Amino acid sequence: MPPKKMNSKAAAAMDKKAAAQAVKDKQALAAAEADTAREWSQGANNRKAGRDAATQEREEEKRKREEEKRRALAAEEEELGGMKTTVKKKKKKKGEGDPLLALLAEGTSEKNKTKL
Repeated sequence: MPPKKMNSKAAAAMDKKAAAQAVKDKQALAAAEADTAREWSQGANNRKAGRDAATQEREEEKRKREEEKRRALAAEEEELGGMKTTVKKKKKKKGEGDPLLALLAEGTSEKNKTKL
């Protein structure tokens, strides 16, 4: 005997029931996993795992900030790419800077030497 054909309303109802049952099964499985995880967490070092996760999160945030900084610098360099600047060095006068070196330079200059 050939199989009977199902009407469309009955098929839609069966599909809807199957979808609802799948959602219920998924929730039951999640609850069971949560219970199992809670049982296994007894005596576990959960604080260390939390600290490790926080450290990893901070490092990731630091990497993101550094990457963003590099991108901003690259964009700025690209924007200012046509301009080149040069820094001119100042000529230092003899003894400029340290007063002791200035006194030493004065004492050794030829102008300040007297003949006896």
